[in-house]
Amino acid sequence: MDKIKTAIMAAIEETFPLEYQDKRAEIVKQTDFLIRDLSDSSIKLVELCMNIEERLGIEIEFSDLLDNPTFSGFSNWVHQKSGKA
Repeated sequence: MDKIKTAIMAAIEETFPLEYQDKRAEIVKQTDFLIRDLSDSSIKLVELCMNIEERLGIEIEFSDLLDNPTFSGFSNWVHQKSGKA
């Protein structure tokens, strides 16, 4: 897994800790998954964006996550945004 995908997965683990562990494990074992399936809470998804920003040093808007809803789509978008595509 490349650096960006690893950072996003680490941010997912940080944002959705133990109380989400079973649901998170079930979702992320899929080849590709909808990030919004991790939580019904937009607050938690905004927190995820903030955690990814901190890890990668780039600005991410909540709308960016909504525009790129799958893990692979979002990580590709982050690659392009960070200039590492």
